[in-house]
Amino acid sequence: DNLNKQLLSFDFCPLNFPLYTLPQYAKKFQIRNSKFENLFDLTLQRRTITQNKLTSMYRYIEVLRKIPFIRFVGITGSASMGNCKPDDDADIFIITRKNCLFIGRFFAILFSYIFNVRKGRNSVCLNLFFDEYNLVIPKHKQTPYVAHEVLQMKPVVNKNNMYEGFIEENKWVRKFYPNVTLSIRSHSRVGGNPSYNFLFFPFELLLKMLQLAIIRRNKTGLIISPTQLWLFRRDFEKKIHVIARSPELVKGRRSNLNAYRLPRSPAMRDRSQ
Repeated sequence: DNLNKQLLSFDFCPLNFPLYTLPQYAKKFQIRNSKFENLFDLTLQRRTITQNKLTSMYRYIEVLRKIPFIRFVGITGSASMGNCKPDDDADIFIITRKNCLFIGRFFAILFSYIFNVRKGRNSVCLNLFFDEYNLVIPKHKQTPYVAHEVLQMKPVVNKNNMYEGFIEENKWVRKFYPNVTLSIRSHSRVGGNPSYNFLFFPFELLLKMLQLAIIRRNKTGLIISPTQLWLFRRDFEKKIHVIARSPELVKGRRSNLNAYRLPRSPAMRDRSQ
């Protein structure tokens, strides 16, 4: 019973964002618009779907919390915004101890199979891994899309204020979202223990060789470095750019601008002549 209460409370990943959307205002002012009402129902439906997915991940997240090689776990993507569709997986961002990137990834994948969250409708997608030694997002990925993903991320495991350290190292997000309020506190890195790193270095090296061979065979590596792994089969950011530049969308934006363009006054027309 206590476990069920914990699962239903969602304290480990609260979806505490407001649902103040156009459909809510439509309901509040009793505007009879079926499109708005359907959109509001869809918002609540996807929030429920997301909560069910997070419930299925609870035991898995608690195991990751106890792994000494893992310093931080964050929920990203649509799950962090309560906007999952039934077939969506939950994207997970993991920060590992220094020089334990591939050991941490090995245990994250291993326990995802043990707890049956690797496949199926309530699966997790382990596509982003950072070593705590390098928390800075690469320059070419410092875009509005990635900044939005960073700010929407929900931390569920945060050892030694690692989340605050990640935000501190990526203050460039304010360039795109200057009004955001960031809570930055000091954080400590305990991964620099020489004896600790020396003890696990052979396992890290072996797992690195094996995992990189599999990653390259599956062609899932977007960014592969000694301290960061961005593993995406499809780069959704590039897809957004392609859609945004499509002729149909550009034409639609222009037509919308023309529809809302204010007519010029007679004085302005005379001045242009």
